[in-house]
Amino acid sequence: EIVNLPYMLHFKLIANGKPLDMSSLMISNYQRVLDMRDGLLYRIFDWEVDENTTVKCEFTRFVSLARKNLVVQMMNFNVLKGKCELKFVSGIEEKVKTNGYNHFASVTKRIAGKDCLVELVTDNKDIVMMASRTFSDMAEFKDNGNNELQAAVILNANESININKLSAVLTSKDEKIWANENTYLSFENLRQQLDDAEEKFEELYSEHESCWNARWERSKVEIEGDRRAQLAVNFSIYHLLRAANPDNNKVAVCAKGFAGEAYFGHFFWDTEIYLMPFFIYTNPATAKALAEFRINTLEGAKRNAEKYGYNGAKYPWESSVTGDEQCPNWQYADHEIHINADVVFGLWHYYSATGDDDFLIKAAPVFVETARYWISRVEIRPDGSVNLNGVMGPDEYTCFSNNNAYTNMMVSWALSKTVEVVKHIKEIDENAYSLLGITDEEIEKFREVAEKLPVLTLDNKIVLQCEGFDRFEELDFDKFWTDRRKPFGQFVSQERLYRSKALKQADVLMLPYLFPNYLNEKELAANYDYYFKYTTHDSSLSSIIHSILCCKMGRMK
Repeated sequence: EIVNLPYMLHFKLIANGKPLDMSSLMISNYQRVLDMRDGLLYRIFDWEVDENTTVKCEFTRFVSLARKNLVVQMMNFNVLKGKCELKFVSGIEEKVKTNGYNHFASVTKRIAGKDCLVELVTDNKDIVMMASRTFSDMAEFKDNGNNELQAAVILNANESININKLSAVLTSKDEKIWANENTYLSFENLRQQLDDAEEKFEELYSEHESCWNARWERSKVEIEGDRRAQLAVNFSIYHLLRAANPDNNKVAVCAKGFAGEAYFGHFFWDTEIYLMPFFIYTNPATAKALAEFRINTLEGAKRNAEKYGYNGAKYPWESSVTGDEQCPNWQYADHEIHINADVVFGLWHYYSATGDDDFLIKAAPVFVETARYWISRVEIRPDGSVNLNGVMGPDEYTCFSNNNAYTNMMVSWALSKTVEVVKHIKEIDENAYSLLGITDEEIEKFREVAEKLPVLTLDNKIVLQCEGFDRFEELDFDKFWTDRRKPFGQFVSQERLYRSKALKQADVLMLPYLFPNYLNEKELAANYDYYFKYTTHDSSLSSIIHSILCCKMGRMK
C-alpha cells in the first residue's frame, strides 16, 4: 500500500499557555479557501484565547510545482485585543501510521542548528529523508529538547508576527537530479534546497504559479452561464492536474488521487478509460507516463497470469507499483478481467493520437502477452464456437457471467488490434518484431478468436449484458431500497444481486461511450431505456457515462 510519510506540516500554536484546538476553543470568522488556479491553501480565523485576548491566525501553504521536493508554509498571527504571549512549536511529526499500521522499520530524528531532520527506512526498504526549517524576523527558533524547534514572543494589541516554514523531502525512489549521485540522498542536499529557498518566498510562489498557469492554459474549460458547473469542472481538472506526474512512469494515479487511504493507493482501470483521454489531448507527456506505467509492470502481469495457470499476462484489478495483484476480494481479482483489454485500449489510444512508433514498439509486448492470456482463457468448444465464461464486467453486481458484452467486445477489439500492431511493427522494424517471438499460428488464433467471440442481443437490438441476462430475476427496488440516500448494495445480499436485474454501474452503455459508432441513434436510445431502470448508480463511474450518452441523445434534462 501507499505509505503516509512523516507530517512535515507539523506546527503548534500556544497563546497565554493555551494550545490552539480547532474543535473546542472559541473560533470565529473562519474561512478556508483552496485556490484551484495554483493549489494554494489559505485559512484565516479569529481565536478568542480568553475574554481579554483575541488573535487573528492566518495560514497559507502550497506544495511547489516548480521545486517538487519543497513544501512552503507562511503564517501570520495578529493580536486584535489584549496582550498575548505566543509560543510556537515546529518540526516534523514522525509517529505516523497508514490505515493504522506502522510501515517504518526504523526512524531517526534530530535537530541540527535551525533544522529538524528525519531519516527513515520503510518495511519495503525505501529510504526517506526529510528536513524542515522554521524562521521569523521577530523570534529565534531553538531546540526545545524534544527534537522540535520552539520560539516565543510577547505581542501587544495590533502587533503581529510572520513565521515561515520550508520543508523538503528526498527518497530512494526519486530520480537522481544532482550531478554528484554519490551525495544525492543526503541531508546536505536537503539543507541546500532549504538554503536556496529561504530568502526567496516571492520567487518560490511566482515560479510555482507559472507552472500551474502553464497546466491550466492547456487544460481549462470555460462554461458560460453556469457558475456551479464551472466550479465543478475546475475542481475535477484541478485534481487531475495535481495527481498525475509527467516525470515519473513508475506510478499511475491511484483510486483516491493520493488524497486518502481508501484503496491503499492501488491503480485501477480508471487510468486508461477515464483519466488518460484528458491527458492525451491536454498533456501528452503525462499520458505517456501513465501508459508507460503499464509497460513497466508487464512482468507483474505475467506473474499474475502464471499464478492462475494461464499464458501471457493478466493485468491486476488493483495494481501495485510492481503490477502484482493487490485486490483483497476474490470476486474482483479473479473475474474482472476486462482490465487486460482496458490496458491495451489505453495504449492504443495514446498511440493513435500521437503516431509515436517508438512508443508502439515498446508497448507491443503488452499487446502480445495479453492476447496470449485471452487465448488460454477462452473456451473453444468442439464445434469451433468461442466463449468467455465466469467473468465480471464493469457492473460489479453481476459476478459469474458468461459472454459479458463489454468484456467480449473489448477482448475482440484488443485481439484484432494486436494483429494490426504486430503487422505494423514487422513492416517498420524487423528486429523489434523478431523480439516479440510471435508465430504465424498465434496471429491466426488471435484473429479467429476475435471474430468468434459473441456479443449477444435480443431481437429488438438490445445488447445483452451477458448470456441469460433477460432471464435474471426482477427486483422490487422500492421494497428493498428504503433509503435512496444510501447505496442499494447496502440493502441486499451479494447472492441476491448476482441473480437479479440490478446493476451497480453502466456496463453495456460503456460500449457506445468507447465506440461512438457502435449503436445508431435508435439503438442507443433503446439500450439506454432498457438498462436505466435496473441501474442503481452505486458507482460514481455510472452517472458519468449515462450523462455523456444523454448529451449525445439530446436528453439534457
